[in-house]
Amino acid sequence: EMRPEVEVIMVTAYGDYDMAIEALRSNAFDYLKKPIDIDDLLGALGRFREKRSLRKNYYPAFRVLLLDDEETQRSFLKRLLEDEGFEVLVAGNGEEGIKIFEKEKIDIIVTDIKMPGLSGMEVLYKVKKMSSDVEVILVTGHGDQNVAIEALRGGACDYLKKPIDLDELIFALQKAKERIKLERSLRFRNRDVRLLKEMNQPK
Repeated sequence: EMRPEVEVIMVTAYGDYDMAIEALRSNAFDYLKKPIDIDDLLGALGRFREKRSLRKNYYPAFRVLLLDDEETQRSFLKRLLEDEGFEVLVAGNGEEGIKIFEKEKIDIIVTDIKMPGLSGMEVLYKVKKMSSDVEVILVTGHGDQNVAIEALRGGACDYLKKPIDLDELIFALQKAKERIKLERSLRFRNRDVRLLKEMNQPK
């Protein structure tokens, strides 16, 4: 009543289902069951962000995590991608990249395959186990077709050969953005449909 523009996500314990549905009928935005599943929470927040973006005709910048053990390459690509409108975080190895991924919301990872410690393939497998809401682009300096095929089977959305062609990198990132938008939109719409059905159930 005080601020109609504020959205509310309810958190429900076992047995609170009826109250959650009543909250939806009273204009709560969504509800989550305890224990809270992080993907469900991110999904609810993502739905809100998308709806707010549509109202304002603005989509927030995508966050890219760039992993490369060559500092000069990292700095150059970071400036390039920021000029293209991305928000960019960087790390010099896979272990540092995983730590950043655990703390920050990352949309796209661009990672070299050959790095000290964790390889780019290992980073791919780890982040895909942690979250399905991320796209990974792998960079290889060896042109190994078998590695590329393994990467795509492991969930990578694309791979690039070194030296990186900047136009190819931008194209791969734009393709990853569209894939993320589509998958999130479908997931959000499915949630909207389920909530609508639940609200319309007889009391």
